Amino acid sequence: MVLRAKGERPNLAVLAEVGQLTRAEIRVIEMMTSGTETAAIAEALRISLETLRTHVKHAYRKLGVTTRGELFAAIADFLQP
Repeated sequence: MVLRAKGERPNLAVLAEVGQLTRAEIRVIEMMTSGTETAAIAEALRISLETLRTHVKHAYRKLGVTTRGELFAAIADFLQP
């Protein structure tokens, strides 16, 4: 599932503020919502897969989700007009 059209960036500012996400966590979530695969995210950000997993785990905890699907649902709720 991709939450945005190619070339568009969702405004995750409110979600980031509410969840008190770090810049790294926000960037990872943005890349996940664009459909970028895990290994490609780590490579693009020049971080290890373990560091990426840590960012994802922290973002999930802060947002109260446990899966990618729940994350996408939470983002979709925030993006609703």
